This record gives sequence, C-alpha cells and structure tokens, in this order.
Amino acid sequence: MPVPTKMADAYRQQLENEIIGRDPSVETQYGPVRDIVIRPAATVFEDQNADVRSVENLQTLADPSAIVASDMDQLAFDNWQIKRLAGTRSTGYVVFRTSVRPLADITVAAGFPVATVRDDSSNVQIQFATTSSATLVAVNAELYFNTATGYYELSVPIRAVDPGSGGKVAAFRITVLQRAISGFTSVTNPTATVGGTDLEDNQSVAERIQIARLGIDISTVYGILGFTRQNFSEVEDLIAVYGTDPLLIRASVDAGAIDVYIKGTVASTDIVESYIYTGADYVLLKQPAMAIASVTNGFVTYIANVDYELNKDTDIYGGSIRAVDALHFIVGGASPALGDVVTVTYQYDALIRDSLQATFDQPINTVIGRDLLFREATRVDIRITADLTVLSGFTPSTVQTNVKSAIMNFVAALKLGDDVQRFDVSAAVLNAVQGVDNLVFTLFDYVGGGGGVADLTINKSEYANIFLADLVINIV
Repeated sequence: MPVPTKMADAYRQQLENEIIGRDPSVETQYGPVRDIVIRPAATVFEDQNADVRSVENLQTLADPSAIVASDMDQLAFDNWQIKRLAGTRSTGYVVFRTSVRPLADITVAAGFPVATVRDDSSNVQIQFATTSSATLVAVNAELYFNTATGYYELSVPIRAVDPGSGGKVAAFRITVLQRAISGFTSVTNPTATVGGTDLEDNQSVAERIQIARLGIDISTVYGILGFTRQNFSEVEDLIAVYGTDPLLIRASVDAGAIDVYIKGTVASTDIVESYIYTGADYVLLKQPAMAIASVTNGFVTYIANVDYELNKDTDIYGGSIRAVDALHFIVGGASPALGDVVTVTYQYDALIRDSLQATFDQPINTVIGRDLLFREATRVDIRITADLTVLSGFTPSTVQTNVKSAIMNFVAALKLGDDVQRFDVSAAVLNAVQGVDNLVFTLFDYVGGGGGVADLTINKSEYANIFLADLVINIV
C-alpha cells in the first residue's frame, strides 16, 4: 500500500495519546515530557517518514520529479544500465562578411567565437564557436561575392558552446563577433540553427525504466520487443501489432495472433531446390524468400524479369515463415516444358526464419494461447528531385554530392512508421552540408506515384527507402 505523508504534528498527537492512555496524570501539553520526549521523537519520525516515502517513490516511480537526480541515475544504471541522456548542442553555419574586396586571404580558425546579441531583459547571450577552419582566397574573391547581399561572404559551420534547446536560434540572430578578425566586418546566420536538446529530466528517465521493466518478461509484448532489440543486432527497428489493431490482418483466422514487423534483413546462403514443372508457380520451401539467384533447366538458364520473377506473397502471411513466395514464369518469356526438372537457387530472410521465429518457437519461449509471427516490414520506395543553389565559395559538385549523401543517410535512419516530410529532409541537409544556399523540391513522391510534391505518409508496418537512382539533385 502507498506510504502516506505524516508530519511531526501527527506523530506528536499520537505520542501524547499513547502516554495519556498509559498514565492520564502525565502532563503532555507543557513541561519536560513534551519538550524532551514528544517533540524530538516526532521530528525524528517525520524525517524517517520522508526517507521511507523517498524509497517508495524510487520503487514505484510514482512522482519522478520528487526524486533526487543522483538517486534516479544510480537506480537506472545499477538495475537497467540506463544512463541519463546528456544534452546536445545545436549546430548551423554563419557567414563572415565584408563589403570590401579582400586583397589577402582571410582565414577563420576553428573555435572562433560568435554570439547572439545579449537580451537586456533576461541577460542571456547564446554563444557559438566555429567547428572547422575556412579560408577566403583573395585571388578568387569574386567567387565569394553574394550579389543578393552585396558582401563577400565565407560560410563556416558552428556549434553552440552550451548544450540545450536554448541553442536553437532563428535566422539572422547570430550577429556578434566576440573578438576582432582582420578582413571581416560582420557575421550572421542565414538559416536557423538546428538540434540542441536539454539534459534528460527525471520523468523521461522514469519512462525508460518502466519500458525496461516491462521488457524483462518475454511472455509480454514489451518483453518480445525488449528481448529482440537486446539480442539481435541486425534488427534496425520493430513494432508489434495485436488485439484490435487494424494492421493485424490475420486476427480473424488465428486466435491469439501477434505480428512483429521487422526492419532489417539477413540473407541466407544459397538454397538449391529442384522440382518438376507443372505449369503452376513453384512455392519455395524456405520462407520468406528474398531473391532468386538463378533458374535452370538442364543446359538452359532463364533470365530474371524476362523469363521469370519472384512472386512475393502480399496476403495475410506475407513476409513470414508462412508466406507463399513463389517462382513465377512470365507469360511471353521462355519457360520449361511440362514435366521438365527445374532447378532454382535462391536466398531467404534468415533473420526472420532462423533467428527470430526459431528463437521464440522454442518450447522454453512459447506461451499457451499466443500465436507469434515475425514478419518483414514493407519497404516503401520514394523518389526525390530538387534544385540546388550553392553559396559562393563552394564547389557546386562537392556540395551536390554531399546533399545526396545527407538525404540518403536521413532516409536510411528513418524508423518504422516515420513519415517523410520535406521540412525534415531540408533540415537534415542544412545541418550536415556546408554551402547550401537553397534547396527546392520539384518532386517528392512515392515510386510509381503521380509525380507530385507532398509530404509522404508511412504506416507503422512500413519504412521509407530511397535508391540513389531515384534521387536527383540539379544545380541551378
């Protein structure tokens, strides 16, 4: 039961009642019994009550904000190896400017300090430092001239000196050169700084502890997720659907169904199977299949996507060990004669079949009434085209390559169910790439879509993917 708060006055009253109940003649309102016995004891008991309540709070995490930070840190690390997340520093870039054409090279060293104007009301000034050195080369000064501003400009990346969300500042707020630099007369940030998080608070740490607690028992959904994350490094992300979740498409035929969708694959070694051709599709023996390496008939080798293809199961068991992924010969292509022996070489998803499903199907891990099935998450291919404007002083082809890399990395890091939004892609580019003046999307769509420019919705059993061939960055 919860331990109630009990103050010294309540203990004093209780002590008085106990003493009078034993000997009504004892004076408890005045004199030495009150001053020497009742009051000191009541104060000690109140302190003990506070200590007991603190221990109870650590056990139940009922009020994380009331827990001393050091106690929370020790509890989290000693029991679950959870560490409080440190704050991160915001990043961005500034341009150092001069209206006079430089006659000599000007170098900005790494660590050069810049800042916002001090706020008179709060006395706060947010400080940044350059994270790499950069040089304006005088003989090529015209490359650094920005006709829109009328300045010779040198772009340099920066990072906030102090961690925290306070380092997120709007465009054109960083205007203070904290020490003189010969050749430049001013500084500004053309875009807002991004990132920057505060030190994790007790409430967030407590929530992660609660998840870790639930993740201990693999008979629970949280336990399945926690055990899988901890023991299978190939799993990039996962999500469970169960109960009345509309994504549980086999609920009506499988009692106790729980589907766990996985982002991440491991290709098996080559599997070779032979069968007698009947004219129908051949369902591969090991599911889910990933790719067909070859199909032969005696000395005849068939051509992928011309003569045959892998027909992936998209029904209620697709992507699982119960899938019916099959070899399909394409109408119009070469095909065997009825009765011919066909040999197919293929790979299946060993992460789903041999690691995850095999582990949870062991008798020690099975749960009566539960039908647990691991499934491949659905890959959603997208395509992006954008016009890139490069700041003066930067090599356009290098910036173009870096922008492509930043977008590829951003999409690859998305989790299951993460939507792909234009703002987030732009922010990822500006945060990672120097020299970008502007990035305008002219195509932002699914592969096979209508060709529009709009944020893309991904459901929680899917993940976004982009191939380099579907990412076009045009320099303008």
